[in-house]
Amino acid sequence: MSVSVITYDPDIVAELLDLSAGDAVAMVGEFVPAFLTPIGERPRFMADMEVRALITAYQVAEHRELMNGFNVDPLADGEQFPPTQDGETL
Repeated sequence: MSVSVITYDPDIVAELLDLSAGDAVAMVGEFVPAFLTPIGERPRFMADMEVRALITAYQVAEHRELMNGFNVDPLADGEQFPPTQDGETL
């Protein structure tokens, strides 16, 4: 199977060029499957894809590391209830 990938977004182009062989990547975009049937040969599946967004395993790991650094528990400082919009506790 052969998949041709194209994008017109310069940020996505830069991210694609930063990839190395074997890097995991998830792409979102328009996918057009097709068959190529050369004379006297078996048909081959091929596809074209216009990439509109992508995410790499590195970006996922970076996001998880960033989120682990935040304290997501609003009651961790010992308050029984979080403050209201006026800044007063319940």
